[in-house]
Amino acid sequence: MRRSLVRSCLFFALVGCAEEPKAPLVSPLPSATSDATSTTTSPPPTPPALRLPDTIRPLKNAAKLTIDPAKDTFDGEMTLDVELLAQAAVIWLNQDGLTLARATVDSGGKTFAARIVPGGANHVGLVLPSELAKGRATIHATYTGHLSATEVDGASRQIEEGDAYVFTHFEPLAARRVFPCFDEPSFKSPWQLTLRVKKGDVALSNTSVVSETEEKDGYRAVVFAETKPLPSYLVAFAVGPFGFVDAGKVGKKKTPVRIVVPRGKETWAKFAAESAGPVLSLLEDYFGEPYPYEKLDLIAVPMFGGAMENPGLVTYRQSLILAKPGQESTGFRRAFASVNAHELSHQWFGDLVTTAWWDDLWLNEAFATWMTPKIIEKYKPEWDVPTGRAGSANGAMRTDSLTTARAIRQPITSNDDIKNAFDGITYQKGAATIAMFERYVGAEKFQRGVQRYMHEHAHGTATSKEFLAAISKEAGKDVSPAFSTFLDRPGVPLVATDTVCDGTKGATLSLAQSRYLPAGAAAATSAVAPWQIPVCARFGKGKKEDALCTLLADGKGSLALPYCPDWVLPNDGASGYFRTGHSKADLAKLGKHFPALTASEKIATIGDVSALVRNATLDIGAVLALVEPASKDTNVHVVELAAGITGSLRDIGFVDAASQPKYKKLVNDLFAARARALGLRSKPKEDEETRWVRASIVDLVADQGEDAALRAECTKLATAWLKDRAAVEPEVLGTALGIAASFGDAALFDAYLAEAKHAKDRVDRERLVWALGQFRDPALLKRALGLVIGAEFDPRESVRIVWAALRLPTNVPIVYAFVTEHFDAIVAHLPRDYGAGFPQVGAASCDASKAKEIEAFFGPRAKTFVGGPRQLAQALEGLAQCSAYRTRETPKVREFLAARK
Repeated sequence: MRRSLVRSCLFFALVGCAEEPKAPLVSPLPSATSDATSTTTSPPPTPPALRLPDTIRPLKNAAKLTIDPAKDTFDGEMTLDVELLAQAAVIWLNQDGLTLARATVDSGGKTFAARIVPGGANHVGLVLPSELAKGRATIHATYTGHLSATEVDGASRQIEEGDAYVFTHFEPLAARRVFPCFDEPSFKSPWQLTLRVKKGDVALSNTSVVSETEEKDGYRAVVFAETKPLPSYLVAFAVGPFGFVDAGKVGKKKTPVRIVVPRGKETWAKFAAESAGPVLSLLEDYFGEPYPYEKLDLIAVPMFGGAMENPGLVTYRQSLILAKPGQESTGFRRAFASVNAHELSHQWFGDLVTTAWWDDLWLNEAFATWMTPKIIEKYKPEWDVPTGRAGSANGAMRTDSLTTARAIRQPITSNDDIKNAFDGITYQKGAATIAMFERYVGAEKFQRGVQRYMHEHAHGTATSKEFLAAISKEAGKDVSPAFSTFLDRPGVPLVATDTVCDGTKGATLSLAQSRYLPAGAAAATSAVAPWQIPVCARFGKGKKEDALCTLLADGKGSLALPYCPDWVLPNDGASGYFRTGHSKADLAKLGKHFPALTASEKIATIGDVSALVRNATLDIGAVLALVEPASKDTNVHVVELAAGITGSLRDIGFVDAASQPKYKKLVNDLFAARARALGLRSKPKEDEETRWVRASIVDLVADQGEDAALRAECTKLATAWLKDRAAVEPEVLGTALGIAASFGDAALFDAYLAEAKHAKDRVDRERLVWALGQFRDPALLKRALGLVIGAEFDPRESVRIVWAALRLPTNVPIVYAFVTEHFDAIVAHLPRDYGAGFPQVGAASCDASKAKEIEAFFGPRAKTFVGGPRQLAQALEGLAQCSAYRTRETPKVREFLAARK
């Protein structure tokens, strides 16, 4: 599953599965076929704390559901073929919000009526009149459930341009909202669905349709083929008046591929249809085997957080997979291709071989994240996607610098832990760790290890131990001890380095590791053994360059260099997951060589120096000294990083009124010439990299560089776009709308609001709602925030205003006051656990004096959301780190600005 990010490093996703009790379960009357007639009651059995008992396992699951997108409930019949590994008087299943009307169990040639007992928010018990013997049994249940208009998890009812649809999303804990079942990844078994739908609706699922039958009540029974073994979270279906775009027969088995769209949007699927086949074929080449399933539908979901890898029916947020003709931007193409590569790689990592439990989620998500740039590099090498790995690793290291950070492989003891596992540590740190050990082992050996792992565990489940064993067999050495040091402990290593030359005999690069912690971080809870870190250093003298590698398995180590180098880069190729603590002498020498580094190495080096500033080893001037050459770089990823650091000087609060003129000059000295040359319109024969970088550079110079001409052009274009959607190129539309709003008046606000209210195109509406959150006038900002609790928009769209407004530091107090005053009203109409992320609004203040106030307000509320306590703890620690950084470096930034000519 792919997650979404928003600016200011704030995560938000449509999340679900709370702990509160749901509708009561209804106990059935005793069955006439049961041989037990006693109605004597006994104390209810104790439900499982988290995991279901391992004394029963499903062999096959069959569900028959009646789905009408016009209704808010559905009817279900569930049949579970199971094997009892021990005698049982009660059978526990997962459920969430279902109302069971009747349940029976067939065993030993008899049918027993089960007494249905509540099991809290996540379980239901089926109490039998007597113990069932070991062996096979069949569970039957009839029940009703909800089609939510608010939640995305479970089965959701969505309206797109007047048409009603139903979509499902079950990872990690939501299959139980639709089926009473064994809702854990280790229970992997075949599923067979039958959907009863109304005339005019199309039914889709993981497999192909085997029959359709008209029934007397006006419904049509659509029977799907049985799946290969799947965990419950990968089962999926959709119902509605869909359209289809044929993407051809693809790959080694000529698998039929379709893009499934809401009715009338077939022409929006052009890029999805042309790119899906090549990406799937490249994945088949890497894994050395065909796509594991019989068909592949990629389906657009109007309201969704990202994408989900359900085999045969992969779901994507509509704005991610579809683009209106003429609105297909460079960013759109790159985003879809990358997310599609992520989801399709899951067809092997996650679907074909599934993690046995959520503590090994990295086996699914880290691998899909790691695989994505490998595939896109071959599909579109001109996009330079692998360079983005260094930026992704930098982001993971920032999260990993919190003492509240998780380990990649974290013990799972609650639903909170399950939900928290879907974070940057699992995805980005996991991917960076895989890349590091791929280099350590060698790419070809690592690939053979992956293929061995797939072959050995196909259509089953596996653990980290089994994966590392497969890699070790192909590597010819045991990688488990070293790899596990990164899997099983939190934190990012800091490798302090220093080069000492010994006359003409060569040099020694000393290495010393510790846990990196920035100033303001809480103290680490306990000392841990050293990481075992693959370190590859590149070094050079004159035109000569060499590289050497070692495994730093102890606290200290060294590399013997054959000559005294002019410079040393201790993280060659940015392949290592660690912060480099350069000695001042080594950093000065590397700075002179900086222009000759690869783009990935420049990004990693700037990230390392920034980290040394945050832990008070260096002053911020060391970072700013690298920003200037980075701002003139030819690689757009490097330029964007330089722009981001420059913009953060204002966003963090380093710049006051007195230093603003000098700060404005810094922005313009570094970026104005490029911004003015780029403008807001593309030039003939312009390459994609130029189109890609335009928006971020123009935004910075128009906003913080106070460029009047660019501001005026943005306002002109935004106003024109309100009347003519073709008036602005899609790459710069967000910038034009946002800059115009930032300096706009009430008339422009009213124009945006009026257009948003009647916009039928969901993407246009979401753009306008986001722009409403960027008005700086306090009165207009308060009007925009009022829309979050108003009835004008879907609350899942209007809540974006909160996050958009945090873009400007002066808005933060207004947003925080609004959120705390109206918190209950805000979360009342959002997905049930969305509120877990709101402590980030308080953390955006970067003011540690507010920590107690933030904790007092959000502390009791965080406990009511799955994943909430950890999100609050991380927000508070992030606040402390930001505040310490701002307090220490503010005088130095202002001195730097004052000293510039």
